[in-house]
Amino acid sequence: MTERGSARGRDSLGSRDIALGAALVTALAGVVAALALALPDPPWVRAGRAVSFWLLSLPPLLLALPAWLSGARGVAESRLYRWLFGAALLAALVPEQLARGSAGDLLGPVLIAAVSLLLTADRPRSPGPLPRDLLLVAVLWFPLELGWVNGDPILLRLFGLDLLLLLYLVERPVFELGRLLPLKGREIAWGVGAWAGFLVPAIPIALITGFASFGLSQRPAGDWMLFMVSTFWIIALPEEALFRGVIQSLLQKAFRSTAWALALAAVIFGLSHLNNGVGNAPDWRYVLLASIAGSAYGLAYIKTRNLTAPVLTHFLVDLTWRGFFAGSG
Repeated sequence: MTERGSARGRDSLGSRDIALGAALVTALAGVVAALALALPDPPWVRAGRAVSFWLLSLPPLLLALPAWLSGARGVAESRLYRWLFGAALLAALVPEQLARGSAGDLLGPVLIAAVSLLLTADRPRSPGPLPRDLLLVAVLWFPLELGWVNGDPILLRLFGLDLLLLLYLVERPVFELGRLLPLKGREIAWGVGAWAGFLVPAIPIALITGFASFGLSQRPAGDWMLFMVSTFWIIALPEEALFRGVIQSLLQKAFRSTAWALALAAVIFGLSHLNNGVGNAPDWRYVLLASIAGSAYGLAYIKTRNLTAPVLTHFLVDLTWRGFFAGSG
């Protein structure tokens, strides 16, 4: 191929990626608008939440496309970029907070963004874990997980995910969190296989301990749509990006052992559910089952080296639990 032909090929690929990104952004807007109609809030609150949700959903959606990720990494060479990105994330929270009349809730996200960006002000490129990674993960995780930050928990999860993607996927590409698009057969196979492997021990344990019992969910169709979207986008994706993409990867680099990293990340994931459970927390049955689930998610991640498979496994596990068992946490 001639140099001119090669250049045309690159330009064509860039055009296709731009078009695909625009199509995904437009489709997301339609989905968000449809979901907003199902919310019980007043119209102006629904509109504010929908706009904030759409804006905060754009980074993970577009960074799933290789060309957009490559472009973001190129722009990230500018030191000003990271602060503009942080400011844009904070601005994305404003429509919802103005609609609810709670602009003061922005203080918590401001502190999280500022501390995270200051911790990584030198934009580290180390391929191995750094002492500050422990603090950085804590800053991105604990305030949101423990409810120390006021605001819409769904939007705050997306906010935390976007910061994580900036710090570990864009600026520090040695941590290959993996892609979400396109979904390939290998990822589907491992995602479904890990889900089936989890159910083998999990169902007997849940039934024997009284943690859950068989029973079909009575959710209306509209609630199911909202549940499925929120489970995939708000629970499975952020948690797998954190626990598998970052924590498990850090542990593997620290211990240089895939098995130890898998086991420790699964236990940490299980312990993160101490504040969840049926009735009064902590519920150690929940912790045990979450640890087993974490092992399944971690295995899917190891075998495919991207987030698609564990996110799919996580989604199927939650879908099964909420759809076919009563009394589960």
